[in-house]
Amino acid sequence: MKKIIAVTLCLIMAFSLAACSSSNATPPSTAISSDSSSTSDSNNAVTLKLNTAVSVTSTWYAGCERFSELVKEKTGGRYIIDVYSDCQLSGGSQPDAVTMHQAGDIDISCLGALTWANATVKTTMPCMPFLFTNFDEAVDAMNGDGGKAIAKVISDVGCGEVLAWGMNGFRQISTTKKEITCPDDLVGLKIRIPGNQMYIDLYTFLGADPVSLSFSELYTALSTGVVDAQENPYDTTMSANLQEVVKYCTGWNYSYEPIALTVSQKAWDSIPDADKDIFREAAEEAMAYQVGLAIDLDSTREQEMRDSGVQFYELSNAELQAFRDACSGFYDMQKSVMGDELFKAFGLN
Repeated sequence: MKKIIAVTLCLIMAFSLAACSSSNATPPSTAISSDSSSTSDSNNAVTLKLNTAVSVTSTWYAGCERFSELVKEKTGGRYIIDVYSDCQLSGGSQPDAVTMHQAGDIDISCLGALTWANATVKTTMPCMPFLFTNFDEAVDAMNGDGGKAIAKVISDVGCGEVLAWGMNGFRQISTTKKEITCPDDLVGLKIRIPGNQMYIDLYTFLGADPVSLSFSELYTALSTGVVDAQENPYDTTMSANLQEVVKYCTGWNYSYEPIALTVSQKAWDSIPDADKDIFREAAEEAMAYQVGLAIDLDSTREQEMRDSGVQFYELSNAELQAFRDACSGFYDMQKSVMGDELFKAFGLN
């Protein structure tokens, strides 16, 4: 009898200990680790997070995905790069994306020059008016001395290492009331522009009435007459259906915006030198792929805009030169902002 009681007590104690162990166990966390170089238990791969400002349908996103694939392939799976669209890692905010990148809270970013301007206005140098005539000129400059100079600017403000340059494209002007054929047509024009000081100063200098307005409000603003004009790449214009509310377009290639695929300094310092070469190689290949997609899409979107009924005005060489001449004084003003080194890097005196 005593033996039976002893066995029973042992079983009760065992169940009690198991219950205590279960009730005190910590459930597995479902949160994403804040450590950018955390190691996966499954394959010991270093996982990095890439934040980009655009949707999954953009050529930017396609370039980022290609970069992720190439890094994984070239390192034999030792690195995994997760791509996040629409600035998810910064709560949808592009200015916050730059700040978080500087702090190392975001490992890799794919952002346009206008967004990097939240760290330093000098990143808008490649966006200066009529600096480039066509895509070839712009791409060559960003893959050459110009791109190196802007990469140094980005590094100097603590934003890390620019791996390669892609493109958002050329900005074109479209209006609701009249064609834009000469600089005088800009005088008094109520034009929506991005909230960037360089564009505010430019259109003020040219005598227009620049209005900083959220892009989400632009369709209504054009249809109700709050603004008379807007300037954006063809794809941006068509993606928001602005061809429905504008009547005229002048394809003048007046401002080019590059995009920079950049690793934060914190993440870059954690990558061995041999792997850094792989990252650069993968980035250059991926951004070249993105550039090709963007050029093809620009041509497609232009034709779609034409087919929609928007009237296009083709500037002659003399008319285009008139706009360049009108902006010469603006360049004189901006030289003190951008500095001699950047001007020289882009072939300017």
